[in-house]
Amino acid sequence: PPGSISKEEIIAQGGMGIIFRAQQTIPKRNVAVKRTKQIGTEQEYLLLQEALVAGSLEHPNIVPIHQIRRCENGQIEIIMKLVQGTTLLELLKNQKKSILSTKDPLHILSQVCNALNFAHKNRVIHRDIKPANIMIGEFGETYLLDWGIAVQLDHLIFSPDEIVGTLSYMAPEMLSGVSADITICTDVYLLGATLHEILTGKKRHHGDTNTILHSIKE
Repeated sequence: PPGSISKEEIIAQGGMGIIFRAQQTIPKRNVAVKRTKQIGTEQEYLLLQEALVAGSLEHPNIVPIHQIRRCENGQIEIIMKLVQGTTLLELLKNQKKSILSTKDPLHILSQVCNALNFAHKNRVIHRDIKPANIMIGEFGETYLLDWGIAVQLDHLIFSPDEIVGTLSYMAPEMLSGVSADITICTDVYLLGATLHEILTGKKRHHGDTNTILHSIKE
């Protein structure tokens, strides 16, 4: 059938789900397919939200979403552009062996700023900016990944109050767990925390959990 997917191969997996490299028949091309590990879970709802948010943001520094569909077994999957490359986190760990010698990490971060500027103009807050969520493709292009916990400012009233994000980069207002406390400034803080790691080689907040929490609150 048109658009069918075949020859899948797992290329990444984590808490939110599994990403496969696959072949799409029409048009014939390699794509990435993202699914959750289990059907009908909260993760599947978050995956759908990620696809709806990222798919609404058409920008050179945001991975294009080709299709959102439901499989025969009822599972939701996202078909998106296959981006092959490495994360900024991996590049920072291996600077001598990486393209960072020719591609300035600050230039990479400036491309992330472009993506966020576009998202903010469309009233979307990312909430999880960090080197691990910044991908540099094989042609040197930069993408801001993982919009799984992004929120739309117009829909904050419907967002559950919970603490989400990555502690080592987290802005103080994120500790309240109150969705209404999140603003564009939250993403600006996360950008600053990413810049801190680029310049110092250390995460903005580090240590054990209590030390990190104290650092965030300061």
